[in-house]
Amino acid sequence: MRKALCVAVSIAVMVTFSFADVMAITKAPAEGSEPEVTVTEEDIPQAEPEEGIAEEAEDPDATVEEPIDEGTPEEEPVTLEAQTVSAIALSGKAGDGQVSLEWSVSGEVTAETVFTVKMNGQEIATNIPSTTMTYEKTGLTNGTAYTFVVESKEGETVVSSNECKLTPQATTVGDIKNLKYTSDFASVNLSWDPVPNADGYVVYRYDKKKNLYKDTPKEVKGVKETSSKITWRVRAMERKGTSLATYKFSVKAFKNVNGKTIYGKAKVIDNCKPVRALYATFTPKRSGYAYTSAQGKKRGMKLKKGKKYIAKGFVCSRFRVCKSDNNSKINFYPRVLGNNKKLIYSKKITYSPKEAEDFVNHMKLKSNTKYLVWISLYTQHIYFFKGSKGKWKSIKGKNWEISSGKLMSCTATGNWKVFRKVRSRHSLSYWTMFYSQVAMHSWGNPSCFGVPHSGGCVRNTKSQAKWIYNTIPIKTRVCVY
Repeated sequence: MRKALCVAVSIAVMVTFSFADVMAITKAPAEGSEPEVTVTEEDIPQAEPEEGIAEEAEDPDATVEEPIDEGTPEEEPVTLEAQTVSAIALSGKAGDGQVSLEWSVSGEVTAETVFTVKMNGQEIATNIPSTTMTYEKTGLTNGTAYTFVVESKEGETVVSSNECKLTPQATTVGDIKNLKYTSDFASVNLSWDPVPNADGYVVYRYDKKKNLYKDTPKEVKGVKETSSKITWRVRAMERKGTSLATYKFSVKAFKNVNGKTIYGKAKVIDNCKPVRALYATFTPKRSGYAYTSAQGKKRGMKLKKGKKYIAKGFVCSRFRVCKSDNNSKINFYPRVLGNNKKLIYSKKITYSPKEAEDFVNHMKLKSNTKYLVWISLYTQHIYFFKGSKGKWKSIKGKNWEISSGKLMSCTATGNWKVFRKVRSRHSLSYWTMFYSQVAMHSWGNPSCFGVPHSGGCVRNTKSQAKWIYNTIPIKTRVCVY
């Protein structure tokens, strides 16, 4: 009986150790101690670790984590190709002479992504970084349509945006700058700097009687644009009468935008004068007739006591005055007027070579030679030209101060011709004669230059008279105005 019990205990212990080795749930007894046996025969079937482990390994739920294997190709991170730009949406806004572009992308950009902007098929900006998705183009022509495209580049990959068509339009127009005037025959020439993007200009002449500016649209059509200046000629000024008035003008630029006209700020210029002639003013002390001859055999124009008259033009020491109807003229000797008269001229005004050219060309003067002479009695200057009708050009350095006829012996005004040359006469040299006994000749005393002082001739220095004598041919036109 006792022997049988020992065999049973040995078997139980063997089973217990085998179960502990597999499941690791039973602690080893202390060394030298008697192992405590607690396992009964009923407990042995419950301890089957080998079968339990196998069943747990075959559990289908254990396969859920198998895809998390970073070593397999299909589980790699998103590739670079999936991150690059796949599409570009371009939009823009047109301004005054410029456009502003803006774009967005589908996909993602990298540090290597750059953009290129094309205008009408031509590259205008390259290597724009991916951090910038805007671009502004200036210096464009208003009213002109432009087509823009944006491209992205990353390595060899190029993606193009949609086309964006924009037309710049001016919303404002600039102001007039550097407004100037030059004198011309019965007119003045206005000039100013071109205004960017202006469609045209409006010029107003100030009406002193009505105290307002009057639009002159017919003249605006004559505006001519050059590389640096806009010029406009104000015509039909003082063709009859005195030409002693001054004129005031206002000029402004305009632009047509969406069916509306917008204007820039006006620029005003005052004290403009056309080319002036020499004038005589007189005021009769009594009413009566001005006679056309020294003997008084012919009646001319009835003069009123105390009224101021202006004589324009002189022939053979006679004044030329327009009648009241302004259609006919009468010449009479000034001696019948007594001492109440004077000449109107200026030492302060000198016409530039360009003004002189404008004058003779607008006067449509012609000459039988390639030379032309203009004697300005009002400014007491003489000018010389070469060329032909309508194409006269000032001879460089050949204009200077002279002295013409005084009040009682004014130089004859009109268009004459050189008809004779005399080397010396009345102790004066180099006579170039153009009307009766009237000539351009030398004069030794320069103090008279700039003042009407002669008996009707045109006085010059000796060197100047010599140049005229040797250069200006017979039959050359001489304009005295």
